[in-house]
Amino acid sequence: RRSISDSVPCDSTTSLMVREPSAWVSPVGSGHASCAESPTMRVVVVDPRGETRPYDDALAAALVARGNDVTLVTSAPRVAQPPAPAGVQVRHAFYRVADRLPDGARKLARGLEHPFDLLGLTPALMRKRPAAIHVQWLPLGAVDRVYWRAIEAALGIPVTYTAHDALPNNPSAKRLRRAAKNARAFGRVIVHS
Repeated sequence: RRSISDSVPCDSTTSLMVREPSAWVSPVGSGHASCAESPTMRVVVVDPRGETRPYDDALAAALVARGNDVTLVTSAPRVAQPPAPAGVQVRHAFYRVADRLPDGARKLARGLEHPFDLLGLTPALMRKRPAAIHVQWLPLGAVDRVYWRAIEAALGIPVTYTAHDALPNNPSAKRLRRAAKNARAFGRVIVHS
């Protein structure tokens, strides 16, 4: 089984090896997992709300440049966005009903629609069988944590979570507990500031 390391972007001078959480991470430039050795993988990047499209696009473009088949699953943009990078397939699978509603009702409707959108994603994941799933945000923390753990266990697909707000800007005890629960729910977590 290929590791998540096969999907990290690199050029001829850098590489990064990522293993299971109990193992180690080698430094950039250590010579492990060179680009020439990395096989093509199907990778699904999931950003339900589409709030980090520049990040999503940069990650997806780097994965495509490495020869991977990348699909970004997100919501349709409500404002004009640049097109997705060449080679990145975009699927608008979240909030198709809620985003048609006026601003006041949209947030509640998104919360109600989100679990159904996750369940609707399952057949595509079963059919496509990606080698890796990269989740950007957990809009409904508890629901998302249960869903992604179930997907990983049932389908055997490694799921990586990016903790964009690992230490919340306005840290309350509740927000810190939520961030910790989110991070602990995944065997692979990327943290950045």
